[in-house]
Amino acid sequence: MVLAGWRQAALILTHDVEAEGGKKFCSTLMDLDDEFGFKSSFQVIPEKRYEVTGAFLDEFSQTRF
Repeated sequence: MVLAGWRQAALILTHDVEAEGGKKFCSTLMDLDDEFGFKSSFQVIPEKRYEVTGAFLDEFSQTRF
C-alpha cells in the first residue's frame, strides 16, 4: 500500500461478524474492500445469534476472501 505517493505502510483489516445485521452486510464490505484494493479477514462469530450456512461461507471463497 502506498500513501502520499511515496510512503509504504502495512494494513491489517478485519471485520467481526457478530450479529445478523453484520452477516447481511458482509457482501457489501467485500465489494468495498475490492473497490479499494484491500484484502481483509472476516471473523464469523455467530454465538447462536445467527445461522452460519454453507452458502454464506461459500460467498467468502467465491470472492477470494
